[in-house]
Amino acid sequence: MPVPILKDLASLAYQDIIRRRKVTPFIIFISFIVSFAAARLTVATFPDFALIVRQYHIHHFYYGIFLISAAAWIALVSDRQRLMSLASILFGVGLGLVTDEIGLLLTCNSEGLGCDYFARASFDIAVLLALFFLASIYFRPFMVQVTSKSKSVWKTVRTKARENMRNSGNRKEL
Repeated sequence: MPVPILKDLASLAYQDIIRRRKVTPFIIFISFIVSFAAARLTVATFPDFALIVRQYHIHHFYYGIFLISAAAWIALVSDRQRLMSLASILFGVGLGLVTDEIGLLLTCNSEGLGCDYFARASFDIAVLLALFFLASIYFRPFMVQVTSKSKSVWKTVRTKARENMRNSGNRKEL
């Protein structure tokens, strides 16, 4: 017997993501969240781990830029669904890696290289991007529900107002 919450999640995924053709933004969203979290966890767990090539520290935003470029190329030259899903994953992972390094990119200066990897800007931008992807997945159903509920409420208010005016003897029409 399946667990009821898993059945509800599967139904929700089908209704909100698959049926409305929002699989691509959902894949990008999940890939983005996982890669951002993995990058932060890796840096926090292994702070001295770095790829150094000829005295140059290769930051992971370079990997992110490469992955975003590869995703763009795949999306431009292919129309196969599997390759589009791969492009979505690559784009999400690349965006997560670049976003993770945004604090470093924004705070580095050449006067002593005082860089703050854990700058607040990284988290703020990650949250904004996550909210953007959630909005791209869920905004239309939300607005449809709000619109239908507000129409229903407005209809009820008008009906009650008309009844009150009829009962009070005032014939002014709404």
